[in-house]
Amino acid sequence: MNIQCDKCNKEFSISSIDTEDEQLLSNNVTRYYISCPSCGEQYTSYFLDDSMSEIQQEIRRLKNKQELTTKQKNKLMRLTQSITSMNMEYMNTYKDILQDNA
Repeated sequence: MNIQCDKCNKEFSISSIDTEDEQLLSNNVTRYYISCPSCGEQYTSYFLDDSMSEIQQEIRRLKNKQELTTKQKNKLMRLTQSITSMNMEYMNTYKDILQDNA
C-alpha cells in the first residue's frame, strides 16, 4: 500500500506491520506508528493497552472459529467497535503529545 506524506509530499510504501515503530506512553499504553522514510513524519496506526490486548485475543479466537452463531457474530462486532472506540479515546487523550512529535 502506498501513501503520500503530508509533510514532504513524498510517496512511500507500507508493506507489512513490521515497518511500524512503537512508543510507550503513560499508563502502559503503547502507540504504534509508521514514519515517512524521507522526513520522519510520524503517522499513528493504533494504540494498545492490556485490556485492548485481551479484547484482541478474544476477537482472534472468534475469527478462527469455523462458523459463528448469531450471538458470537454480535459479540465480535461489539468487541471490534470497543477497540475502535478505545483507540479514538487514546487519540484524543494523547493529541498534544502526537502534535509535539510532528
